[in-house]
Amino acid sequence: MPTKQYYLDSNKTEPLTIEWKGIYKDFKVSLKDSEVLHFENKKALENGAEYRIDENRLLTVRLTKKKYTGFENLEILVNNEPVKGSPTDPFEIVKGVCELLFVIAALNVILGLIAELFSIELLLNYGLGFGTVIAGLIYTILGFLIKLKNSLIALVLSIFLLAADAILSFASMASGSATGFTFKLIFILLLWRGIRAIREIKKRELKAIGN
Repeated sequence: MPTKQYYLDSNKTEPLTIEWKGIYKDFKVSLKDSEVLHFENKKALENGAEYRIDENRLLTVRLTKKKYTGFENLEILVNNEPVKGSPTDPFEIVKGVCELLFVIAALNVILGLIAELFSIELLLNYGLGFGTVIAGLIYTILGFLIKLKNSLIALVLSIFLLAADAILSFASMASGSATGFTFKLIFILLLWRGIRAIREIKKRELKAIGN
């Protein structure tokens, strides 16, 4: 049974635990080891539910789906703000974006080097080589800029480079497989989530400075 734990306070005295079976079956939400919400199945979770923590805080849990991409998001909110570390927490989203970029970078470097050093025709036909090694290094730099600076420009550049690569893959699909293009398209959609997340982080930072 998958289980995840978050905390509603910085001192970690208010643990919020979620656990479920299969595809969001028997989904339970516990606060300080006491069950406060329960969803029988995915449909119930999509409808969502609320729990009044105290007079100033309202917990909301629901499963949402993006209209165009179909991606599902588990929202765990307190007063309509994502709980720290939860799937829709902007910092968690940016963290995931960075991890994805580093994976893309590693694949470009490793496969590019293997293709060139061992002259593997199959990989070379897919466009892998020293060019993708350089691309991998660029993705690595951009990933660190996003991780350390929450750089929106670095994220947009990453998406632009990956989109350009996807277009080239699409153009050469007649001589290869559509798999590479499909994966790159999925990667772009996943990275795109980071744009809104970084904007939200910047907004919070400006608000904190104003206060």
